[in-house]
Parts: sequence; C-alpha cells; structure tokens
Amino acid sequence: MSEEELRKTATEYELYANQLEQLERRLELVQNSINEMELTKTTLEALKNKRSEEEFLSPIGSNSFIKAKFLDTGKVLMGLGANIIAEVTVDHAIEELTKRKTEFQKLYINLRNQMEQLKVKFNAVKTKLEQQYLQTRQK
Repeated sequence: MSEEELRKTATEYELYANQLEQLERRLELVQNSINEMELTKTTLEALKNKRSEEEFLSPIGSNSFIKAKFLDTGKVLMGLGANIIAEVTVDHAIEELTKRKTEFQKLYINLRNQMEQLKVKFNAVKTKLEQQYLQTRQK
C-alpha cells in the first residue's frame, strides 16, 4: 500500500464528509421552510374565523408574538417570488402554501435519499481508509 493511495483515499473521504455536511445543512433549511409554511398555514386558518378589527396574537418567530388587529380578514399579501407580492384571498394563500409545502416535502425526501446513498459511499471509503492506514503501519 503506497502513501499515494492512502492520500487519494483520504481526499475521497474528506470530499464525502464535506458533501454530507452540505446535505445536512440543506435538509435543515428545507425542514425549516416546511415548518414555517405550516405555521403560516395555521395562522391563516385562524384568520378565517376572525372578524375585522378583532385583536389577535400574531407569531413573529422564535416563539414570540405581537398583538395586532385585522383590517381585512378576507385578503392577505403573499410573496410570489422574485420580490413580487400580491394580494390574494386567504383560501388561495392556504392552497398555495399547501402546494409549496408538498413540493418542499418531496425535496426533503429526495435530499434524504441522496444523503443515505452518500452515507453508504462514505462508510465504504472510511473502511477502506482505515484498512489502508493499518497496512501502511504494519510495513
């Protein structure tokens, strides 16, 4: 077993480790987005049962809330992407969030599958690296 082969395997090991770390970060971002969409959807569902000018608590993140009053309980401003915001009905916003959440859930599953496949490769390279290291130590 040459030092060159050991270095090559070590480089491959580091590459897989970095890819796993990046996938973990992406998974976390996707899961956070799913959670945020669910919270928004829950808030919109509650909005449907409120009257104009009725006071309510609105989540602002990090388990914090503000007191607010509705001006129009039938419409919300919703981000459409590319810094474009449109006024839509609450029902339309809920439908759109449900679609987006479904897409993000599919993305999450896809990323999890990629991660599992990468873990198999990572573990194989890790085992190979350990064996190569032991062989070089025995010489």
